[in-house]
Amino acid sequence: MKNTTKTKLPYETLPPADTPVWRYMSLAKFIAILRTQSIFLCRADLLDDIFEGSFSEGSLREHAGDGRTYFPENHIALMQWIPCRSFISCWHASEVESAALWKIYAGTEGCISIRSKVGSLQKAFPSIIERTDNLIITQEVCSVQYIDYRTSHPEINDLVGPLCYKRSAFSYEQEIRVIRQEIPDVPKPSEGRPDGRAIKIGVPPDKNGLDLKVNIDEFIEDVYLAPSSPSWLLPTVQDTIHAFGFHNILCRQSSLDELPEFRRIEA
Repeated sequence: MKNTTKTKLPYETLPPADTPVWRYMSLAKFIAILRTQSIFLCRADLLDDIFEGSFSEGSLREHAGDGRTYFPENHIALMQWIPCRSFISCWHASEVESAALWKIYAGTEGCISIRSKVGSLQKAFPSIIERTDNLIITQEVCSVQYIDYRTSHPEINDLVGPLCYKRSAFSYEQEIRVIRQEIPDVPKPSEGRPDGRAIKIGVPPDKNGLDLKVNIDEFIEDVYLAPSSPSWLLPTVQDTIHAFGFHNILCRQSSLDELPEFRRIEA
C-alpha cells in the first residue's frame, strides 16, 4: 500500500509545547492587550523586513523540479500579492530572556515582555482551514527558518511558505509565528467543476492588521519589565493588570538585573 503520509516541512515542526515564548513590546501595547483581550496580527507586507514573504528564482526552479510546470506570470503575481492578505504575530522561543531583544525594544521607558508557551499559542490560535462566502481562511503556528537566500530558497508549494523564512542575520530572533491568511476568492466554473472557485487578486485591504481574541488568563503566564526599569514601575504595572481583572498574571523584574555573588574589584 502506498504511504500517503505527508512529510512535514521544516516550518511545520515546532519546539515542545512547554517551550517558553516571549513577546517584547511597549507598555502601551500591553495595556491595549489587556483592554481588548486580544493579540494584534500585523499585515505581513507592512513589517519592517523587505524580505518578508519573498521568494527567489531558486524557489521557482525547485518547485518546477518537483515535476510541476514553471510558474506563469499570473502565478508569480499571486505569490507577490499574498503578504498583503497575511497577518502575523511574532514570538521569540527561548528558555530565558534575550538581552539582544531587550536592547532592541527597550529604547523607551516602560518596555515589557509577555511570557507564554508554544502550547498556549497553539491553543489560542488553532489550525484553521475554512471557507466563508468569499474568503479562504487559514491559520497556523509556524517555526521560522533562517537561510541564505543566495543558496537556499523559501518553500512555495503552499501560500504560507515564503512567510516562514528569514535571512540568517535574524537567527537570534528564534521566531515562532502565528500566521493567519484571509484570501478572497470568486466563482470560476469550469468543465466538470460547475462550482469551481479561484483566488481573486486585488488591492491590499484597508486594515493594517487583525485583533484576535484570546483568553488572557490562560495565554499570559508572566510579564517581565525591561532591565533597569525604575522600582516604582513594577507595582504600577501589577496594579494595572489587576485593575483589568487579571489576578493570576505576575509582573516580574528582568532577571538581567540580578547581581552576581562575587563581582570584579572596581577601580
